Amino acid sequence: MKKIFWFVQQAQALGGTEMVTSSIISFLSSDYDITMVLTAKKPQKMVYALPENVKVKSLDFPIETVQMDKYMGELKKDHHYFKMFSLGLKGIWNTFIKRFYVRHKIKKMTTKEDILIASSFDNYILMPRGRLVYFHYHFNAKTFFSFGDFWMRRLMRKPNYYIFLTEETMQAFLKKRPRWKDRVYYIYNPSRFDRELHEDVHKPIRFIFVGRLAKQKNPMLMLESLDIVKKKKIPFELQIFGEGVLKDKMEQYVHEKGLDDCISFCGTSSHVEEYLKNADLLLVTSFYEGFPLNIIEASSLSCYTLSTNWGDAVKEVIEEGKNGSIIDSFQTEKYAEALIHFITSETLSEKKRKCYESAKRFEKDTIKEKWMNLLENSSF
Repeated sequence: MKKIFWFVQQAQALGGTEMVTSSIISFLSSDYDITMVLTAKKPQKMVYALPENVKVKSLDFPIETVQMDKYMGELKKDHHYFKMFSLGLKGIWNTFIKRFYVRHKIKKMTTKEDILIASSFDNYILMPRGRLVYFHYHFNAKTFFSFGDFWMRRLMRKPNYYIFLTEETMQAFLKKRPRWKDRVYYIYNPSRFDRELHEDVHKPIRFIFVGRLAKQKNPMLMLESLDIVKKKKIPFELQIFGEGVLKDKMEQYVHEKGLDDCISFCGTSSHVEEYLKNADLLLVTSFYEGFPLNIIEASSLSCYTLSTNWGDAVKEVIEEGKNGSIIDSFQTEKYAEALIHFITSETLSEKKRKCYESAKRFEKDTIKEKWMNLLENSSF
């Protein structure tokens, strides 16, 4: 049985990359000997359930150095500038000094016959030479070729294989790196949930938002658009699932605009599927995404999506008119107009049925087959 060492940032808080990775590990664990390797210290209680045969190890990095952007934001918000400087020094130490020691540790942990899969930059930078390494890249082509990502990759060894989330991202990569054509693949993220058909439409209409309350997700566009909808005296309900640096600003906006009676902040939930089943429309307002898990999971549970045009793969994830609609604008008025059109549509039940049909391409069995084909036919 092949051994796989799957490197993950952390396992103490809900995150899209970690959710996807734990799902893939779970359905591959019956065919491979898998060890999940955490960059951060292993928490007393993992937030992701794994099969009993999956082993878990840790590289013991402090969580604040692994999720530096998050902790830097919190320190800046509270004006702890000395602590920000200290945390920055720790990050530099880990990136330029400690990584060499950790690479040696990983090399001793593994053999040349094993497969190493990195799921984020903080663990990809630790990959040793002389090992078969995949980089499962969780963002889009624009981010991949950005200035920051380019210079990060200059510090690292090249992987043996890249795995992108969409064909569009893979093709954008190959236009600039054609020599990689035999070592680049794309595999969609799987939905964690089995498909379920729910055709009932609620009154008032039920919206749902699932994601970090951060600049990338652009949630203020959603609130500003819904303010327009309410001023037109169109009833609706919105549940917001997620936490982030924008939460205080969003709560203040909702209160000031008198939206408290129709918008609820629900924090995070490990059972968000129950709420998706009972929603009519998922709201996505992101500036950019790699492969939004919330869209494919909403589709699996018959929940249509209204999304901004967040990147090169949006038309792969969303089949226009089947599992969602795309708004080619970040203007509040355009998003509000699309919301009103959806609310007043007479074909909502049909839209929900088409969601269910569209989601078949994201089922676990379909994605598992693609992963196994890749893993069984790879070599140095």
